Amino acid sequence: MQRYTQFILSLILLCICPQFVWSQEGKQFWFAAPEMAWHSQDMSLELYMFAGEQPAEVVISMPANSAFTPMTVQLEAHSSRHITLNPTYQEYMQQMASYHNKINNRGLLLSANQPISAYVQMTGVNSETYSLKGERALGTDFMAAIQNHFHNANSVGKSKIYTNAYSSAQIIATEDSTWVTIEPTQVLYGDTAIVPRTIMLNRGQVYSFRAAGKSAEAHITATRIRASQPIVVMTMDDSMSPYRKYYGEDAVAEQMVPSALLGTDYIAMGNGLKWEGVVITDLQTGKSEFRPMNGQTTMVIHSETPVQVFQITGYCNEAGGAQLPTLDNAGSLVTHYARLANSHWTWFNVLTPTTNTAHLTMNEEPIDSTIFQPVPDAPEWSVAKIDVSSFEIGQFIELRSSKERFHMAVVDATSIVQSSAADRHYVATSCSYGYFSDYVIPQPVEVPPVVVIDTVPSVIMDTIPEIPDTIVVVDTVVVPPDTTPVQKKERHGHFALYLEGAYSHIPFGNSDFRWGLGYGAGIGFLYEYQKNHFLLDVGVGFLWQDVEHRRDQDMSMPWIDSQGSESMLYLRAHRSDRSRMGYVEVPILVGGSWNWLYLLGGVKVGVPVFGNTRCQVRATDIAMYDQYWVPFSEMPNHGIRTDVPVEQKGPKLDAQVDTRLSLEIGANLGSDERARYRLGLYADYGLLFPNKNHDAPWMDSHDAVHMERWEMNHPLLSSEANSHWAQNLFMGIKMTIIF
Repeated sequence: MQRYTQFILSLILLCICPQFVWSQEGKQFWFAAPEMAWHSQDMSLELYMFAGEQPAEVVISMPANSAFTPMTVQLEAHSSRHITLNPTYQEYMQQMASYHNKINNRGLLLSANQPISAYVQMTGVNSETYSLKGERALGTDFMAAIQNHFHNANSVGKSKIYTNAYSSAQIIATEDSTWVTIEPTQVLYGDTAIVPRTIMLNRGQVYSFRAAGKSAEAHITATRIRASQPIVVMTMDDSMSPYRKYYGEDAVAEQMVPSALLGTDYIAMGNGLKWEGVVITDLQTGKSEFRPMNGQTTMVIHSETPVQVFQITGYCNEAGGAQLPTLDNAGSLVTHYARLANSHWTWFNVLTPTTNTAHLTMNEEPIDSTIFQPVPDAPEWSVAKIDVSSFEIGQFIELRSSKERFHMAVVDATSIVQSSAADRHYVATSCSYGYFSDYVIPQPVEVPPVVVIDTVPSVIMDTIPEIPDTIVVVDTVVVPPDTTPVQKKERHGHFALYLEGAYSHIPFGNSDFRWGLGYGAGIGFLYEYQKNHFLLDVGVGFLWQDVEHRRDQDMSMPWIDSQGSESMLYLRAHRSDRSRMGYVEVPILVGGSWNWLYLLGGVKVGVPVFGNTRCQVRATDIAMYDQYWVPFSEMPNHGIRTDVPVEQKGPKLDAQVDTRLSLEIGANLGSDERARYRLGLYADYGLLFPNKNHDAPWMDSHDAVHMERWEMNHPLLSSEANSHWAQNLFMGIKMTIIF
């Protein structure tokens, strides 16, 4: 009688709460694809769906995209279906990808009339698995689950395949007029400082954001995402690798569960990845810590306060990742999986109470309990690695427990043949990792009393309520909606301080030109406007510059000395032009910024404010007399002078506005909480027409030295050029600090 009553109660629970049985199952699943780097042409999204005890009809739609034609899929009981959402990388980017800093309508919704489970596989050499959490994925408070210990790969050579590989998150709204606030821990793409963002989404719309940089420190780890109504959050760590060279890059992605479903105790199961580890984030403080597993089979994590644990694992040097379910109130009685289309190695990591190891079956066949090993630091739990590589690709695999709940994670690795076909030496090319057990145990539903008649066991009073059409999941973290929402605008304008030092060398001039040399130093302020890649810099600065140009000039002319003797005078003039000046400039520069590189070009307009110029000539003159055929330069009675100095200083310069063309190129060095930094090289070329003044020559009292005067109204002005263009080439280094 008692056993029969238990059977009836179990039947009632099965009818009322079918979600008690299946892993991560539900009637609604949301998915959004991230913007991804190109790795192979055959990159696709593969959707896998599984039915449980009942056949199901599934409608695949994009609620916000009227151009998308809904698809209807029929699933038989205990069966799976596989659908390719896009066959090529180009179609992926055109039809599915959620581009960063943009709202799009590509939120994919699976609606079923009976509970199902589902996951999405991203194929190719950058593969990863999204285990869809159903109603468990809905929440109003999330903390981005992603690692911050390894970098995203950079572009290699001319292929540029990693150009858009970053850590990112995709947010899907499940209701209209949903206000979402993003509280980043690092600078986001499109910003120059750590500032919150607030956006409004309607049902089915997606907003994606990414980190501004590729370094480990720049990752969006622990970025908090709050919403006024339930949302779904996905994370992607594209082409993540610990190596600086082209090696081991792989995508790590996850569909998260909200913070309300996380706890204090976790167990991570190792798989042999050479750089395996977990990122532990405190949900109260937001602080994250990376702990390497160092080859351990298991790692036990315990915290006094709720934490989020994100595991990086995989096979050889190919990685995957997943947000771990807490041990507090998670697990499943049944899980389903089908091997991926390009799979080579597949195994299940099973974590179960030690008392349950003898109660597990796979496709109705008992699992040998001796393969389970107790967890060293938590012997009440046991783990096993079950190789299912012998199952056919796409074959339906069911893992079931008849007693207690268990956790199941799946490692699915692809490969290529490295050596000859005869050797069949396979090398891993990518790895997918995901959890397929439930992240929370549903709260029990109160069951009305059942009256069992012993004499007529087949007759049961009709007290079983109708099966509800929808499943309700209560999120314990509630963020009240803002009744007067104000969308925050992204900050595009910033002030900056720049410091510069420069060097001038004039490599060309007239035939008598010897050399030109100069140096300069300056400081100034800028207002910078940046939107996406566009840059505009306008400012004012002060420069001190010291420039000197030298040249030699040889002349000859007939000469009659004081005695009336005819001779030929040979004159060599050594001329030095020097300008020392304080100079105010106004730079107006336009350009762009791409990852670490920036480029600016434009004009600098300015005027000298104080300083002086000096022209100094030392002339050596020699007379040659025909009748003697020897020089008589040392005969004072002939009136010939040697080493005649000529010097003139101007205390004030002409306040003439001048213009310089400027080109600047450099690197974005990164940022901290106070500012971000740039270091660049620049070159200025002056566009000046100096005034050649023939009416005011400099000469000595004997007319022996006659030099034309040039008004030096710019510190870069050369003493004399072959034309009326000043030869002003100035090159320097510039540090910019942007606040």
